[in-house]
Amino acid sequence: MGGSIWAFHSATPVRTYLRQKAARLPNTAFVLTLGGAGLEQSLREMEQMAGKAPWATLVVGEMEVKSGEYRTSVSSFASTLRKYDGD
Repeated sequence: MGGSIWAFHSATPVRTYLRQKAARLPNTAFVLTLGGAGLEQSLREMEQMAGKAPWATLVVGEMEVKSGEYRTSVSSFASTLRKYDGD
């Protein structure tokens, strides 16, 4: 489940989806993109709405994209997803 941060909150479509589907979601992983602040609040919000902690999280900031540093984070996140066995 993922999206961007808008005005210190996860994007409205993300919040709406989580509110509507939380009871039916399997274990989740969160992906957030941001250009400024609001990361911790957004992650807490998503976790509360999902009713469970994510088993993996990827956060990519604007500066990481501009510098190319995001590649390492994405690779690590993808490795975590591949290792997940569903328990």
